[in-house]
Amino acid sequence: MMIRSTLFLLLFLLSGTHVLGQTPETKPSIENKKSKPEIISNKKEVVLTQIYQLDPSKLQLKIKPIEDQNYEEQVLNDSITLLQYLKDLEKIKYESRRSSIQKPQNSTETLSKTSVVMDTIDSAPPDNTMAISDKGFIVAADNSQIGFYTQDGSVVNELSYGNFFNFLTEEEIKNTADPRVIFDSDNERFIFFLQTGGNSLVSQCLLAFSESEDPNLGWHAYKFNDFQDGDEVWFDYPSLSVNGNEVFLSGNLFTNDDNFKGNVFFQFNKEDGYAGDNMHGKRWRDIVPSWNFEPAPSLYAVPCGHAGQYGPGTYIINTQSSGGSNVFLYDLTDNLDDNPELKKYTIDIGDYEKSGSAAQKGTSIRLDAGDCRVTGGFYMQGNIFFVFSKDNGKHFSGVSFVRINLSELTVKCKFFHDKQNSDYCYPSIAHRGENINDMRTVIVYLRSGSNDFPSFRQRLFKENMHSSGNSTTIRLGANFVDYGGSLSPATTIVVFGVVTQIPQKERWGDYITAQRRYANNEVWVAGHTGSAINKWRSHLIKLEF
Repeated sequence: MMIRSTLFLLLFLLSGTHVLGQTPETKPSIENKKSKPEIISNKKEVVLTQIYQLDPSKLQLKIKPIEDQNYEEQVLNDSITLLQYLKDLEKIKYESRRSSIQKPQNSTETLSKTSVVMDTIDSAPPDNTMAISDKGFIVAADNSQIGFYTQDGSVVNELSYGNFFNFLTEEEIKNTADPRVIFDSDNERFIFFLQTGGNSLVSQCLLAFSESEDPNLGWHAYKFNDFQDGDEVWFDYPSLSVNGNEVFLSGNLFTNDDNFKGNVFFQFNKEDGYAGDNMHGKRWRDIVPSWNFEPAPSLYAVPCGHAGQYGPGTYIINTQSSGGSNVFLYDLTDNLDDNPELKKYTIDIGDYEKSGSAAQKGTSIRLDAGDCRVTGGFYMQGNIFFVFSKDNGKHFSGVSFVRINLSELTVKCKFFHDKQNSDYCYPSIAHRGENINDMRTVIVYLRSGSNDFPSFRQRLFKENMHSSGNSTTIRLGANFVDYGGSLSPATTIVVFGVVTQIPQKERWGDYITAQRRYANNEVWVAGHTGSAINKWRSHLIKLEF
């Protein structure tokens, strides 16, 4: 009996299954002598003291806010915006010629074996995020609500942010946006982020830690705006990750007239958050890459792709939003108490640039295809895998899939698109292998075109980044989306002396989410499609491989 128990334990440990409190994977040393790092030193100590206790189990009533329209922050300059208009004009003419020969998609919505249609309200875009625990508890959120679900698709609770964060002012509730949620497999807890924003007076960061693996029980929540240094800025577009000791948060900063001002990156002690104590940390502000004197937009804190964590410290990456040829890698070298440094490396991944906007079947209203910021990624076995959207050379958007080997800073890149039939945008990526040595991945993304309603798709990749066949549909859209021009009204510009009409564009998304269930190789996704009533519909779905 003793021998049998020992063998079982050995097999369990070798399987890659999570063990609570396991030793984090040590980050590899970067040994490329041709790429010497720059040291970023503008950091300061921070302590979060505004702490609140939340009990979702006592809150079942959903008080919905007014219709939520989230406007795009202004990162691009006027010359890039004009180039975008010119791409749109050329692209619209091409789509008009192609539409008569393209085969339309079937507009019937299909259902996954395990799925939830989230009861979202009018929100443009949804900004879908989700995480799943080892035992199958799920937290999923979009710009209108947070929900708790089980692995069979049952709804446990759904709450507006005015209910969940019941300490917010009325003005802050009106400006909630950009949720992010992660599951900390080392402590078996959820960490949730939400911002209030739009101007410096109401801009706050909200960071909540569940008291257990069951998200419908208690949470400790923190409210802070330590990104402000006496200047009038507001926080936007967060990224959230965790390691064995700490939680990491990054975001963009904007002035009250919506001009990009800088960035901020926080490193907090997660044990303080789980205990509901004053939370200690460090803050870096206005991290500047080599290619510009302006701070880098849209930093992405890279999470771990498998059970357990990596460390000490973490990796952060960012691409140039409007286009370029580099990715910037930031190595946070150590834990809070060990005087961490932030080292920056510049890595060439080939040219990329922002595409034109995307068409929708049945309407002239187009969708904002976003820019080239990193929208998903993970660390695994000495590699960072990440994805973003870029122009395919014909003004249509496709998905760029990149792997960085951290020991030598070598790069492998893949790119896929739909020729000139539709646009692929806002990708996310997750590890789907059997264990930590199985490097298979899945990429999910949004699709729309002149003969396609906005839909949700996936593509599988093998260990060597070769595709496992063509992409497949996760969920078809039922109709086009029209909020009445929430992003931009119809605009007239003069191009080479010719007065030209620019069509309306709707917000399509800042991000969707693919998330591995660390206890096995399940992958769950949260994304959105066009509904029958011309609004976005959020979906929480278990992928069937």
